[in-house]
Amino acid sequence: MKIGEWLKTYREQHGLSMQALADLCGFSKAYINVLEKGVNPKTGKSISPTMQTFEKIARATKTDVDTLLKILDGDQPITLNSPDDLPALNAKDEREITRMMDKMKETLMQEEGLMFDGQPASPESIQSILDAMQIGMEMAKKRNKAKYTPKKYRHED
Repeated sequence: MKIGEWLKTYREQHGLSMQALADLCGFSKAYINVLEKGVNPKTGKSISPTMQTFEKIARATKTDVDTLLKILDGDQPITLNSPDDLPALNAKDEREITRMMDKMKETLMQEEGLMFDGQPASPESIQSILDAMQIGMEMAKKRNKAKYTPKKYRHED
């Protein structure tokens, strides 16, 4: 059984409309329809809901996520939530991060008595700190873009 079949059965057994189930899950009625059909109407390809989707469905239907996943067929595609799901940085974002990192490097290099792991910080350890900070800044920028960019401006595949 795929998630769409399960949702439809659950909805019918509990006398819920698509809109009522959508409200419980925090989805749109259109998304419930797509889930039930199992096909993306734009591409005609099978959908692959994220783990977040399964978690919301489980919460709304008062079902354990593990139980829900065990009910489904082994061929039910599931998209794992990963950093790859985040939007890409554009050239402006990268320039902004580069400028901030350059300022940070300048500040760290001028700092006297900077210690790393109980020893005076070497240029290599400072660069390691900067590299880690850059990765963190890139991830924060991507997450913010995903969270705060209005849907009408998103470029989704």
